[in-house]
Amino acid sequence: LEEKLIAAIQHANERLYLEINQGETRPVGQRVGAVLTLAVLCDNGKRLLCLQVGDTRGYLFTEGELIQLCYDEDNIEFLVQQELLSVEDGALISAVLNAYDGVHAPEVEGTVTINGQVFDLYIAWRWFLVGNSALGILPPNIVLNALGLDPEVSGIQISRIEVNPGDQLLLCSDGLYKNMSDTEIMARLRQPGDSAGDLGQAALQRSQDQANQRRSPDDISALVVVF
Repeated sequence: LEEKLIAAIQHANERLYLEINQGETRPVGQRVGAVLTLAVLCDNGKRLLCLQVGDTRGYLFTEGELIQLCYDEDNIEFLVQQELLSVEDGALISAVLNAYDGVHAPEVEGTVTINGQVFDLYIAWRWFLVGNSALGILPPNIVLNALGLDPEVSGIQISRIEVNPGDQLLLCSDGLYKNMSDTEIMARLRQPGDSAGDLGQAALQRSQDQANQRRSPDDISALVVVF
């Protein structure tokens, strides 16, 4: 199944590249890219297979924990791939950003090393919100990997995880998770009713909140599946 899904992604990439972007005739900066997250239930509902290209996300909410199923192709992962940031320091920064509600600055301690320079984590995580050209940190709204930009798609992220009755799968665009912290997302997944609709409305309100420093005026999509 994994091989078939990868082949389907490659086929979609070829169609976008040839039919939408007309191959090499259009400059890279003018090509249209697409992102996706696929989730397939396997083994009679016991395991979940997730594949991702780009900056949409899949989460599994299980036993009170929100698990991000695949890494993003974001500015943190970009520095990790360039070996300018360690995997461990990247995880520290991601944890702070995912916990930040955009209003109340988190209390963090420790240091991270970026391109050979040591910085206090309390200061460094903010640079990934807006970018820092001096340190090679890209702005957060740049998608590093997408379908249709090149003849061959690379960087397909793959995750496999067991699921149990009562677990929830959340598929969403960056307009949701960039406006809301993990804590806020989990609070709405715990509530009965239309979790996807509640998440979408909450993300929309947060995106319009001028006090929200992680505010992102982007498209908002949310799909919740309860097992």
